[in-house]
Amino acid sequence: MADDGEQRLVTFTRHFRLTQVRQDLFQITLPCTKLPFGWNKPTNCWLLLDPDGFTLVDAGYEESAAAILEAIEFVSKQVIGTMLGLKRVVITHAHPDHGGAASRLCRIEGVEVYAHTADCEYFTHEKYMHKSVGSPVCRFALWSGWLTGFTLPRASGVKPLEHLDRSGSLTVGKRSSKDRLSRGWLIWHGEVALVLREH
Repeated sequence: MADDGEQRLVTFTRHFRLTQVRQDLFQITLPCTKLPFGWNKPTNCWLLLDPDGFTLVDAGYEESAAAILEAIEFVSKQVIGTMLGLKRVVITHAHPDHGGAASRLCRIEGVEVYAHTADCEYFTHEKYMHKSVGSPVCRFALWSGWLTGFTLPRASGVKPLEHLDRSGSLTVGKRSSKDRLSRGWLIWHGEVALVLREH
């Protein structure tokens, strides 16, 4: 296992590319062919090995669920040698390329899906991302996707990030200016930081 600070490609298929970042962290790169105007933008999600199973940070596109589960099975069997399942999914923000497969993954028994409180309403379709505040470029892309049917699928049962079990690799806290330099925080949404604990 890579634990010397160097990333290494573990495997790739036509459905995903898997890179080991550190002993307990894997990057899954997923393709997409359904973007509006023929765009084909790959997206990344992150697989964390926790004592009770896997934590997935971001869930790619709507059609990414099968590839994510295939990558988890590969890591379980080929890398760590023990079959572990997906336990939780943490969505960094409610764009269709980061939370798309959440609707399918939250239907798996025992899997809990979390997002920032402000984003939970996008998963229930009480609000729509293309109508929210943001950069004009980002809003145009989301609006274009909405017009062509490329939207965030409805996902019931998405829990606010503040309810995330703190016993795993991720912890939720307040963001400070020192976080980026001193700790490996992965995401932040306003003042909320999602921090990857040292191993």
